[in-house]
Amino acid sequence: MQSNEPQKELQRIYARIAPEKISLLRFILEGYDGLTIMSTIDPKQGIISLRFHHKLADDVIELLEGISDQITTVKHNVSP
Repeated sequence: MQSNEPQKELQRIYARIAPEKISLLRFILEGYDGLTIMSTIDPKQGIISLRFHHKLADDVIELLEGISDQITTVKHNVSP
């Protein structure tokens, strides 16, 4: 039986951004290798998911705030 410990260490942010900015955000995040894993939930509505290790949460939030002039986040929700 496998442990769920790695899953407990991951956090997830759901956000809505302008659909045309999804590729730009993915490109920016690729420059921060290993920081987060981005998934597109609904490309038409611009809903994305970012998964990351809980110890990197401050870095992820800081990055999103730092690029907010390029990528406008309509809403975000952090889940453990």
